[in-house]
Amino acid sequence: MRQALAAALLLALAGLAIWFVTRGDDAGLAPADRQEAAENGKQRRGGDAEIQRAPVEPPPEDPGDDETEGSDPYGNPTAETTAPSPPDSPNVLITPIDAGTNLAVPTFRATFTNPRVRIGGDGEDGRLALIIPPTATGELVVEAPGYVPKRQTLTAPATDAPRTTLTPYLDRAAVAAGIAITVQDPTGQPVPHVRVDAWRLTTTPPPDNWQRGRMLWSRRTGVPTGRYELPELEPGSYGIRLVATDDAGELLPLLPFSRIFELTGNNGFDEHATLEPGCVIGLEIVDLRGNHFDPKQRAIELELRLAGGPKVSRRWLQVTERGRLAADDAPPGPGTCWLDTAIAGGLYRARVTLDGQLVVDRQLVLQAGERQTEQLRIR
Repeated sequence: MRQALAAALLLALAGLAIWFVTRGDDAGLAPADRQEAAENGKQRRGGDAEIQRAPVEPPPEDPGDDETEGSDPYGNPTAETTAPSPPDSPNVLITPIDAGTNLAVPTFRATFTNPRVRIGGDGEDGRLALIIPPTATGELVVEAPGYVPKRQTLTAPATDAPRTTLTPYLDRAAVAAGIAITVQDPTGQPVPHVRVDAWRLTTTPPPDNWQRGRMLWSRRTGVPTGRYELPELEPGSYGIRLVATDDAGELLPLLPFSRIFELTGNNGFDEHATLEPGCVIGLEIVDLRGNHFDPKQRAIELELRLAGGPKVSRRWLQVTERGRLAADDAPPGPGTCWLDTAIAGGLYRARVTLDGQLVVDRQLVLQAGERQTEQLRIR
């Protein structure tokens, strides 16, 4: 009997416990509250109520072509490729120097460039201060009128570093240079008409007979004052000869002015020349009947040298209906031929070779200050 009562008591206690577990949450709620709790229970048990989720930020879009170099996938610049911000004050000072004179170049322009920036300015009074991003590396170009541009690599100083001062040495550019020659006669009077002959000399030292080489040009000119400014010539070595003429271009009996000029591109010459008296000599080669020999039909060699002196190559000129003809050590054609310049007076030896045979060998006395014609007769 006692065992039956104990079993019944245990069953009653178990049932009371079950009721508290299943109904205890709603026990103290009003009907409306119990309804809300029921709805919340459905949410916890996966019922029909909508699940509430925190919003999720969408992934960033692909920047595509808008993505810049030196940026991460979100378009933000990376620390390694971001150009430093410019300083507040100039951090590079440029003071160029003339390499030839060691003096300041007063007017110039400087430009700093790299893939990200281009910074430049004009210098005055030999100075130019630039503001370049700290630690930026690029090419600096310094340019000035009449100078060769100077290029060099430049790294700007760091933010807290002292200002950088550059002193590039600039070389003069190779430009044309001029030659001016004032010509007068023995009395000090200007020579108003001259012929100017120019040769470009390509060997060092130039040959002694450079006047027998190919001319660069030959020009007649006239200036009442006798001051002749030659056309500008590029840098190089030049042989220049001036011979006095009349207004028709015929030689006057004055010795020529001849000189070699070395032009470097930044130099010039202002010469004064006094032309001393000389002889303008013309020769004609004839047979016993007075007929002129034609050098196109017979091989003729003409030589004129100082008595007892060495053989000298000379150029002979002749004016014909076809114009002015020239030949070296031979008459250009039948008739009188003239030496291309006046020569000093004195005793000379004239020799003529015809078809390889010496046919004339005689002495001539040339008079300074005279135009003179001599006939060489072949027997």
